[in-house]
Amino acid sequence: MWGKSLLVAVVVCLTAFVQAESAQSETSFVKKCPSGLVVTMNLPDDSLETFQPVEAVITLSDKERTPRSQARIFCSLFMPSVATGNNRPVIKETSTNGQYTGSFLFTNPGQWQTELTINLPSGIYESVTFNLGEIQSPDISSSK
Repeated sequence: MWGKSLLVAVVVCLTAFVQAESAQSETSFVKKCPSGLVVTMNLPDDSLETFQPVEAVITLSDKERTPRSQARIFCSLFMPSVATGNNRPVIKETSTNGQYTGSFLFTNPGQWQTELTINLPSGIYESVTFNLGEIQSPDISSSK
């Protein structure tokens, strides 16, 4: 029994999809990399629609939760089943506590993913992919 519980706990620690509760609802995506780097990306729930800019907040930390600053992050947004063209938002460091932001724009409805390539000052680099789920077109009938 403990073996199965431990295995489930390890899997949950390696990749987590967390619904954050706050004044503004957001979805958090978390991945732990082989180097110990922990990548967290937060997207607001209320604006995940096509042609609506969304600010993504990316936080980098090590396994001891120490923020990782001065990294370079390259981002690619894509749909696995559709040729969406070049969609590479610029990700910039916004503070010394390991926080970075970028503006995402989804051009088509459907399943989206983002790939982040992270270059750390130490020379280590990591690549993580998050499945962002279904992005919808705005409901035009409800706008005035």
